[in-house]
Amino acid sequence: MPTFPKTSLSLEAISALDDDVSEEFLDALDAVDPEEFEAAGPLSFSSREPDTRALPRAIDWRGEKLANAERTRQTAHYGTFSEEKPTGLCLHYPVHSTWSKGQVKHAETEEELVQAFLEGVDRKMKQSLAFARRKRTYYNTYLIIDCLGRVHQDCNISDQGIHGHSANRYTLGVEISSAGRLREVDGRFYRVFDVKDGRLKNPNRPDFPEWARRTVPQSSSNIVRGTYALFTPAQVEAIFILHADLMYLDGGRGNYQSLHRPGVSGVTSHDVHKKGKVDVGGSLFVDIETLGELLEAYISRLLELGEGALESLIDDDKHANAYAELVLSRPDYQSVYENWRDDIPIWA
Repeated sequence: MPTFPKTSLSLEAISALDDDVSEEFLDALDAVDPEEFEAAGPLSFSSREPDTRALPRAIDWRGEKLANAERTRQTAHYGTFSEEKPTGLCLHYPVHSTWSKGQVKHAETEEELVQAFLEGVDRKMKQSLAFARRKRTYYNTYLIIDCLGRVHQDCNISDQGIHGHSANRYTLGVEISSAGRLREVDGRFYRVFDVKDGRLKNPNRPDFPEWARRTVPQSSSNIVRGTYALFTPAQVEAIFILHADLMYLDGGRGNYQSLHRPGVSGVTSHDVHKKGKVDVGGSLFVDIETLGELLEAYISRLLELGEGALESLIDDDKHANAYAELVLSRPDYQSVYENWRDDIPIWA
């Protein structure tokens, strides 16, 4: 978990914020009582026996079944890890606040601000999961990576994640909490829902600092040109950890894959499979094809370090070595995150 430098916190900026949730989706999200979430549970969408294993390094939020879970729901996504799926991971970002303001506006000390922020991240995850459960159709389940890099599991691993069906019927989706592509107003950059008709809804809204975003001048591969909120370093690392966990659960059968093969297998993203979508775009420091190659090399390195043992895929020490060697040492990663600061993201 990041260590937040006290010197960079701005209580004045926090106190100037309004409650900025105004669009229909955000209104509904903010209205969800997190306590409702505690009583919720998994829905099984599989036409076969679901695989109920938890991911080795995820926060598992599954509980008792919802009252309506007994209804028969068919889906094009079926089978279990012991059969033919999942075959890959589909990345998305949900465009909403990455944390709930709550008592942050009333913090009187920097210590209170840090604590309120951490509680706000947890509240946002509960809200997001509860909202997803309320709105589920035949394809909606959830894996989320929050801004601290924690993976939250709210579905059986037999079930596809939200929007995973747009990639192929055997793809597991994960939402990476981020503001995504940003809007420019007077040379500054803001979340899309902070801007209306080219103007800020709240003139006190802090903008995304330069070190927390990147601009892609030309479209290429899956990335549409524009300025994007960067995934936090912890979120990037969590993608690799999640991928290794899923590879471990695959058990060496070879169904779950790394390389980007659109519509077939491996890692992919929403912008590859649905016209008009820009997630994950430039929020990730490389394009999705390069990410697949990195994931492939990462898994190979973990297995090499563990002399082929599957347990090496979930070994934290081996992860640290392989990740530093293959990701942290890359010039493109270092360039993007050169000035990154673990500040309280009051703008996000």
